[in-house]
Amino acid sequence: MTFSVTISVNGQTELLRSAIRSVLNQKNCTSKAEVIVIDDARSDAVRKAVEAFGLSYVRYYETPDGDPAKSAQECYNRSTGDYVMWMCYDDFLLPYAFRVFEEAIARTGAEVATGLHLYYYDSAYPKSMFRNTAHLIFTKYYDGSYKMLDLNANRRMALRMPPNAGDPFWFHLHLVSTLFSRNLLERVQERTGGIVVPNLQNNDSQQVMIHALARSAVGIGLPLSIAGRLGVSFTQEFYLPKSVAWRKRYQIRRSPVTGGTYINHILEAILSGKERVEKELAGIEYSNVMLLRAYVKDLVTTEFPLSEMRRLWCEAESVACKVGGADGRELLALIRTERRLSYALHPFKTFGLWKHIRKFIVPNRSILATIRCSFRQLWSSNASYRRRNVIIPLEQYGVSNIEALAAKLPEIVLKETGKTLPR
Repeated sequence: MTFSVTISVNGQTELLRSAIRSVLNQKNCTSKAEVIVIDDARSDAVRKAVEAFGLSYVRYYETPDGDPAKSAQECYNRSTGDYVMWMCYDDFLLPYAFRVFEEAIARTGAEVATGLHLYYYDSAYPKSMFRNTAHLIFTKYYDGSYKMLDLNANRRMALRMPPNAGDPFWFHLHLVSTLFSRNLLERVQERTGGIVVPNLQNNDSQQVMIHALARSAVGIGLPLSIAGRLGVSFTQEFYLPKSVAWRKRYQIRRSPVTGGTYINHILEAILSGKERVEKELAGIEYSNVMLLRAYVKDLVTTEFPLSEMRRLWCEAESVACKVGGADGRELLALIRTERRLSYALHPFKTFGLWKHIRKFIVPNRSILATIRCSFRQLWSSNASYRRRNVIIPLEQYGVSNIEALAAKLPEIVLKETGKTLPR
C-alpha cells in the first residue's frame, strides 16, 4: 500500500519543513509514502527547502499559472499512491497516523479513512485568547475504535451550513486526517471532470463530490493530525482589507445572498460541487436559516465599502423575510443587532484600527451571542471558554511550536482528559 501526501504552500519554508518531517517520521508502518509539494508562489526558497531533503519521493512542483484555486487539483494530478491525503503547510501528522490508517483500511477496505484532529494556535495568532494553546475537540471519541460511517447520513449533511456543524464523523471531514482511495478519486475525476470545481475561492466542492460518490468510509476514534492555526491563517486573512480584490475575483452566483464573505464562498463551492453530482444528492438542500446565522456574523467582521455594506444588509433582511415564521423573526432580530454593530465598527475599519479591535471583539462574539453577560463576565470569559472547549494553554508544558506539541501530546491528553494515545 502506498500513500500520497500532498502539501499546498504559498512561499512558506520553515512550517513546510515541519509538515514534511511529520510525514517522513511515521512510526511502525509498512506503507510507503510520497510527499508532493505544490507551491502557489513559485518560490526558490520553497523549492530549495524541498530539494534539501534529498529524497526522490519528496518532490516539488509549481501551481499552474500561480493560481491557488488550482493547487488541490494539481496535487492529485501529481500523486501516484493508492490513497491520497491533502495537507496544508502548517499542518502536522502525528507519528502513529499511518499505522492506524493501515490497520483501518486492512480491516475494512474502505475508500475513505478519516480520523479526528486537534488545533494548535501559535503565539502570533490574531485571537489573543487562543495564543499558544491546543484545542482538543470531540475527545469523547478518543477510544481507538473503527466505525463504518453511514454515507447516506454524510450526504444528507453535505449542504448543512456552516458545513462543519454536527458530529465529526459526518460530512465535513478534515483533509489532514483523511485518506481517499485512488479508485474513488478516479471515479470522481471521470464523473465530474476534476477533483475540485475550478475557479472557486476554496476547495469545499471537493468534499461534496468525493463523499457523494464514495462507496464506503471508516471513522477512526483517535486524533491523527494537528491542524495549524499559525500566525494569520487563510480564514483570518480573508477578512482583511487586502483581500477585497481576492473576494471580487470569485463571484457568488448560487447563494441567495451575494456578499463575498468566507462562509458564503464555502456555500458557493458546495453548491458548485452539488451541481456535478446532482443525482446522488437529489433532494438535499442547504438551510437558509443556518447560512444566514453564519453569514451575518461574517458581514460584521469583513471589509466592505459603506455603500456595499448597506446593500448587503438589506439583501440579508429580504432573504430572512422570505424564511418566515419563528426562524424568520429570529433572523431579522439578529440581522438588526449585527447591522448596528457593523456600522459602529466601520470607522475603525476605514481608519486602519480594525486589526486591533478585532482581537478583542471576534474571540468573544460567540459568548456574547449565547449569554447575556455583564462587562465583568466578558473579561473573565476566556478561562471559561477554554474549560468548556478543552483549550489548553501550553506554557505549562514547555511547548512553543507544533512539533513540540506533537511530541508531548500523549502526556498532555492523558493529564487533561484521562485518555491514552498511541506512542
